[in-house]
Amino acid sequence: MMKTLYLVLILLMGTVGANDVYYLHGSEKRRLVPLERAQGQDAAADYYRTEKGVVVGVRDRLILSLRPGIPVGTYVDRYGMTLLKAFGRGLYLLQVASRSQTIAVANALCKETGVVYAQPDFIKKAVRR
Repeated sequence: MMKTLYLVLILLMGTVGANDVYYLHGSEKRRLVPLERAQGQDAAADYYRTEKGVVVGVRDRLILSLRPGIPVGTYVDRYGMTLLKAFGRGLYLLQVASRSQTIAVANALCKETGVVYAQPDFIKKAVRR
């Protein structure tokens, strides 16, 4: 029941201010401008331009960092996610139910007391230097 309620709230959050796309970096909102998918880009991702002009892709994955002693299962169950990898020291790679909700779920997790940070697992093009 609680899991359903959280998912409904996330869906509602995604529709409020749908033109205002951002992810939370700490308490700071970082704007993302939606882009059309270009030829050769991953079809399993939605693409955005950051405030710094960097093009990033967002799939159905996010990175979650938890405070010591907080079990990841609490958030996996609450938000209907799947644990893909535990990196240790409270850092996890999770899969959300739908890529269209990745940013909303990450933003909702940022507001949870046991969370240090949560953000989409951004896809960035490698740049040679």
